[in-house]
Amino acid sequence: MKNRFALPPLSGVGARAPLRDPISVGANVQKELLQFAVRPDYPPDSEGAGRILLAVVINEEGAVYSIRFLRCPPSLRASVKAAVCQWRYKPNCLYMHEAVPILTIVVLPYNFYRI
Repeated sequence: MKNRFALPPLSGVGARAPLRDPISVGANVQKELLQFAVRPDYPPDSEGAGRILLAVVINEEGAVYSIRFLRCPPSLRASVKAAVCQWRYKPNCLYMHEAVPILTIVVLPYNFYRI
């Protein structure tokens, strides 16, 4: 059966494809396993405030394999993708101490209002 949550791989990232279908894990749980994160380098003319929502598949090694934008201004997508594809997580060992691929939601707040 094909996984309905399967996401296409990121082009040019080089992360290995997961060996099995990802397991859905809550954003707060997976956030605790984040070991390395790069902040997005947003365009200087960015405006507004809000939250960017991403569906992210993390392979067994903790590398980001794919991203789906659920909510994100089009002008911010390139910088968010460039940053998030560099993130690394501690491998998630849910079954008998064996690392498994993960599907999770990532929330990135942003605020470009000048005070």
